[in-house]
Amino acid sequence: MFSFNCEEISCCWLLAGLLVFVGLLFLWFYQRQRRLKAAIVAEEKREAQLWVEIDRRREVEARLEAHQAQLEAMVADRARALEESQNELLDQALEIGRAQLAALVMHNIGNAMTPVAIFVEDLKEDDSARLLGYLSRP
Repeated sequence: MFSFNCEEISCCWLLAGLLVFVGLLFLWFYQRQRRLKAAIVAEEKREAQLWVEIDRRREVEARLEAHQAQLEAMVADRARALEESQNELLDQALEIGRAQLAALVMHNIGNAMTPVAIFVEDLKEDDSARLLGYLSRP
């Protein structure tokens, strides 16, 4: 039937080995491509997650800055209100001090006028000659 010589068999084996080698090489490239593609997809997924996280942080920072500005405005309003209250208290203290000083002056004037008032009352009760005599003194 068929007759093969040695050279043909070794050539067939060599060709078969070469085909197996090329097939394995293609299989290795295919597997490597799949792993690289999976790695790229995973990296893209991580990158997308990072961008989402960056967007969230930017949003939180914007809200934080708005809240901080609101707090600063509240602090400024409160400081202004406290300064106004302090000025009002200072004005009240000055008014109270003036009133106390006026009361003290009036008390001292009253103390000085009391003997004069008593003397005038005594003069009214006595006769008018004594009053005229007192007023005519040099």
